[in-house]
Amino acid sequence: MKSDKKLIIVIIINFAISVLQVIGGFISGSLALISDSVHNFGDTLSLAISLVAVTIGKKKRDLSYTYGYKRAEILGATVNSAIIIMVAFYIGKEAVIKLLNPKPVQGILMLSFGLIGIIANAFSALLLYRDSKDKLIIKSAFLHLLTDSLTSVSVVIGSIFIIAFKIYIFDSIITLFVCIFIFRESIKLLIESVEILMQKAPPIIKINDLKNALNKVEGVDDIHHIHMWKMNDSDIYFECHAKIKDNFDLKKIDFIREKMEDILINKFSIKHTTIQFEISCCKRK
Repeated sequence: MKSDKKLIIVIIINFAISVLQVIGGFISGSLALISDSVHNFGDTLSLAISLVAVTIGKKKRDLSYTYGYKRAEILGATVNSAIIIMVAFYIGKEAVIKLLNPKPVQGILMLSFGLIGIIANAFSALLLYRDSKDKLIIKSAFLHLLTDSLTSVSVVIGSIFIIAFKIYIFDSIITLFVCIFIFRESIKLLIESVEILMQKAPPIIKINDLKNALNKVEGVDDIHHIHMWKMNDSDIYFECHAKIKDNFDLKKIDFIREKMEDILINKFSIKHTTIQFEISCCKRK
């Protein structure tokens, strides 16, 4: 099943669970359940953004967008992570307020709706798990669902303590722990997305190692003016200037290019390259 169809299914499930949990939260008086429903509503919006981003990202490049529309997925992931951070902050604030002024909670109802949330969110997360390994936008959606599942688990654990011991602050304490986890994971995702948008060189590739490998190609005197960036979460682009050694047969330029491209593809997994050859070193290094 394609990513966009999976997202549609997950959006429908998430919206339905959100409605059920907000009703259950108000009836039971559980902030943890209400916070879970608010988080789910935010996730539904974020999943919709993911769907739009994936759809746009499939468009082929044209004369206006010569690189294509792949960055739409990164923009979607950036917006998604920002939404999660804001939701986590809001829920955390509400948890602190309720921690200072605890109120009775209907543990049985809280437990029932929490179990429903676990089943639905776990199913949705599993649906997107495989695609989350390859696409940052799907990873952001998967992270939404994973945090939803953990929130629902915390709701269930909290409800059990409330039923057993009548200690209502467990509702707020568990909510705070979940918010801290959500905030930390979302910050990591936001940083990763912004780094791609800022065209940061992929950290998995060391520029000096790459440069040394290319300098060893027969006929190459110096590699400089290097630029490397990620277009999305998988495609790496690379460009450089390559000075050819003096008295080297210029008819063998294609041989040098093929050797360099072979190194870039097989050793560094870089498939999009632009190499400018020079017989004298340029001033822009």
